[in-house]
Amino acid sequence: MTEYRFAKDEHRQDIIDFINYVFSQAACPHDFKELIPKVYADGRGYADIHAIVLEDRYVRGVVAQLPNTFTYAGTPLHTGYIGSVSTYKYTRGSGYMIKLMEMQAESAKEKGIDVMLLGGQRQRYEYYGYSPIGGNYRYDFVHANIRHGLKNVSSEGIEFIPFKDACPCAIDAAYAVYEKQPVTGGRPREDFEIINSSWKSTPYIVKKDGEVKGYVISGGPEGIGEMTLSCPCLVKPVIKAWFERFGIRRLSVSAAAYDVKLNRELASFAESHNLTAAFHARVVNLKNVLTATMALKKATSGLKDGEMIVQMDDETPLLVKVENGEISVTETTATPAVKLDRLSMQQFLFSYNRFTAPEIEAPAGWLPLPLHLYAADHF
Repeated sequence: MTEYRFAKDEHRQDIIDFINYVFSQAACPHDFKELIPKVYADGRGYADIHAIVLEDRYVRGVVAQLPNTFTYAGTPLHTGYIGSVSTYKYTRGSGYMIKLMEMQAESAKEKGIDVMLLGGQRQRYEYYGYSPIGGNYRYDFVHANIRHGLKNVSSEGIEFIPFKDACPCAIDAAYAVYEKQPVTGGRPREDFEIINSSWKSTPYIVKKDGEVKGYVISGGPEGIGEMTLSCPCLVKPVIKAWFERFGIRRLSVSAAAYDVKLNRELASFAESHNLTAAFHARVVNLKNVLTATMALKKATSGLKDGEMIVQMDDETPLLVKVENGEISVTETTATPAVKLDRLSMQQFLFSYNRFTAPEIEAPAGWLPLPLHLYAADHF
């Protein structure tokens, strides 16, 4: 007997055993309790976010969707991040994955999720309406960049303290820096440490002369996946101190494309850089996603006055307008200037690789709109 359903607490351990088995078969051994403790650590719950298929009560397929709410420059954005996508190898081709993905798409609408996100192979998820969008810069540094490019920069007084060794007041201070970022809200204080430690990452408190100035999240000494500091003026001293602390010869640092100040600091002395999509996204509520991402664009790089009417698939057209600096997104009966299918519209609005976007004019400087989350906020 085959049964599709959303899981209950009684299925939780079977789900963890199943995804550990499937992902360990495909790659290196996985232990999801350690890899994603924010979801799978003991006592965390979250069983009901999993759409599952059972064959004679045995789990044979899983698709999870982790809900969260962020604020983009003060505007709420409700996200659902797809993860733990897995099927039993002897039942592949049975259509289980199609049904489970459909269940999560319906659940997203019912729960008021604005945009669904995931990582994975592009063409595989285009079948389900997902496009590679967002922008994430990776800057690569070698020791010569530090020796020559930062020769007049002092790293004195900079120290790094792993969260596990830091006092609660220091983590409180780092959290206060997080809360001042243009994209925030998705990491409540009580979960700040566990979220920042996902996928075996190590979060560090950054201090300058004994005062907390922010934090960095590292997957190892040669990689910083997130750098959140109280002032861009600290970027160069912190990177120099990082080289000195860990005795490394190279380092990669990731930065959201919307973070203009951080990118300017990193670009000024990096050896090289590349720009990649942040993830794949399927927009559920285009009006809300436009409102949030335009608010973030205005806050980080500015938005000129202008307007356009867009229509995705057969949805109601939207009048998107900036007048005297005020943003509005409203339904309209007017003929759309831009009418595109879902995949094309998502790339038109949100892709940083403009070669993947249709060649259609938009108000100057509007596009791409910044839809981005750092890795700690992924599934």
